[in-house]
Amino acid sequence: MKKRWLGWLTLFTIVIALAVLLTHRKPRVVTGLCLTANGTPCVASIRVCSSAAKGLPCLPLATIYSDDQRLMPKTQPFSSDAQGNYEWFAEPGFYIEQLTVETTTSHHTFTRTVQVP
Repeated sequence: MKKRWLGWLTLFTIVIALAVLLTHRKPRVVTGLCLTANGTPCVASIRVCSSAAKGLPCLPLATIYSDDQRLMPKTQPFSSDAQGNYEWFAEPGFYIEQLTVETTTSHHTFTRTVQVP
């Protein structure tokens, strides 16, 4: 009887551990690079919205992070660095990413759908 009880306890512990692992997935990183038509880096303002977002600028904003531990929510919009690089972390799913590039004479907004696996 004691062995059977110990077997069930072990099985229960394994099931709970698997459930915790499956429900606490780490966010994935999304990286990007902003380049002009002639290949030079550009600084962009970036917004990340839910897949159902509408409008320009898109709303509602998605919850994204600066780290893979979900300790630091990322403030939006955020900017790419001087070399055009940017990154953000999110839970798996689909997102809309909008990049707005300002020039001395105009501004352009580019929209793309991003899948975070």
